[in-house]
Amino acid sequence: MPQPRVPISRASIGSVSRNIYEVSNPSKVPRGYLREVLKMDEEEGMKSLRWMMTKDNLSQDIFLLGPPSPYRRMLALSYAELTNRPLELVTLSADTTEGDLKQRREILVSPNGKTGVVFEDQPPVRAALDGGILVLDGIERAERNVLPLLNNLLENREINLESGALIVSHERYKELKQSYAERSNIIPAHEDFRVIGLGVPVGPWKGEKLDP
Repeated sequence: MPQPRVPISRASIGSVSRNIYEVSNPSKVPRGYLREVLKMDEEEGMKSLRWMMTKDNLSQDIFLLGPPSPYRRMLALSYAELTNRPLELVTLSADTTEGDLKQRREILVSPNGKTGVVFEDQPPVRAALDGGILVLDGIERAERNVLPLLNNLLENREINLESGALIVSHERYKELKQSYAERSNIIPAHEDFRVIGLGVPVGPWKGEKLDP
């Protein structure tokens, strides 16, 4: 039976707070961005971070919408820094494929000369499994062929992997665990996994309108 996690500290913004935990990959936790955001506009920065923490505590994803600027990305990096979470970044474009969002098939040559196939997890998969924050930059540039995958990730926390495994939400995994999940390739997404989408308003700026 897994041991309950023990927080190492607690981050608070006004009346909103969140436990901070150790991470297995601290090199992926952004550093230095929080200070820069608060230098720009401390009041607005704290207000935005407080709202983001409120959404996070409700297990909700976040969408930051605004005109083209680095500020929204810096806010996302700052929040990951504040909560000590590893961050994975995907910059969406017309060239983004499902392979960029799930797994890539790689040919591995062993020391004895034999070759084999391995599947390299891409940023959304790593974030889902590690309990990190996935930043999707350029939501308005997402092509329609990858929208079903993104919708399934956002709404259901499900990703069908090329290796044959299936990532499901933490809650769904608990439902399946006794009867099915332990005898299959079903993997739970970490309960702390969150997605922060970054986008610009379509109309004034070029992009594709998302389906409701």
